[in-house]
Amino acid sequence: MNLRNVPCNIYTDSQYVVGLEKRKEKLKTANFLTDKKVAIRNNEPVKCLIKYMDIYRLHFTKVQAHQKNNGSENYNREVDMLIRKEMRKAVGQIALHRQQTYS
Repeated sequence: MNLRNVPCNIYTDSQYVVGLEKRKEKLKTANFLTDKKVAIRNNEPVKCLIKYMDIYRLHFTKVQAHQKNNGSENYNREVDMLIRKEMRKAVGQIALHRQQTYS
C-alpha cells in the first residue's frame, strides 16, 4: 500500500501548525528566514513537517487547547510534553543523519 495516497488527519491545538499549509511556500521561498534574515523559531521541525506535507496527504484540524476541567479527562498537557520530547529526539536524529551524510 502506498501511504502517499492515504489521507492522514492530524489533530493539534497549534494554530501555527494549522496555518503552515497557507504559509509553506512563503517559508520555503524565504529559506525559513524572517524578514530580518534570522532563522524562524523551531525551523528544523517546521522544515521536517513541511517536507512531510509535500510527500503525504496531511490534513490538520485545530482542537481547543488546555480546556478547563469539566469532569472529563484532559490529557492535553501530558500530550504536549510527550510530543515535544519526541520531536526534539526526532529532530536531533535528523540533524545527526544530515551531519553524517554530508561530512
